[in-house]
Amino acid sequence: MHSWYLPFFILLLTLPNDVSSSQCCPTCSTQSISPLNTNQIQQIENQRDIIKAMEENPQLVYDRVHQIPIVKLTRNQENQIIRNFPWIFNLGLPQGERNISGGSEEGPARRNVAGECELMRRVCQPNPISEPLILALNQNGEVVQLVQIPNQNQYQWVLNEECLTNQEPLPCSQVCCIAQRLVAAMFINLSIASAPFDYARVIVHSCVSYYK
Repeated sequence: MHSWYLPFFILLLTLPNDVSSSQCCPTCSTQSISPLNTNQIQQIENQRDIIKAMEENPQLVYDRVHQIPIVKLTRNQENQIIRNFPWIFNLGLPQGERNISGGSEEGPARRNVAGECELMRRVCQPNPISEPLILALNQNGEVVQLVQIPNQNQYQWVLNEECLTNQEPLPCSQVCCIAQRLVAAMFINLSIASAPFDYARVIVHSCVSYYK
């Protein structure tokens, strides 16, 4: 073994476990977030009936009436999440141009692509939603609460759309519908409190046109 290998090898052995785990992958660093305390678990249990209803009727999850946080994070948990997942947050309110699916409540779509699509309108116009998404479903159909930290101005801005109810007349062969897509987000699993924090894909909605 070369003489310069030994100090480097000793340095690796002396690194704390949380340093190596937080750098290996996003899901590893969720293990270093403080688990839910007794009060937080009780907050979930107090809403167990509505959580169960959402699991049985997924449309309830995305109803604006139910877009209310169930678990209140501690300041320590907030700081741990911001430290481990700084890239998931955007400061302040979302900008209109952040609507990557091309829609705009102010008129023609302004997409960052070249060609004839740049000034075209979407066939199905979305209803603009300016509030951050709070509750959603993961790929397993479990109810999750996206981590939003308003007191530190840290938000996960996830594009979630509804279709306008008063759409312009469409060709008889087309209809406006809600389509599902998957995006990565940091969340608390409300359905399984034993492993609450995760960084994985959640289901969000887009307003699209379909052929009948």
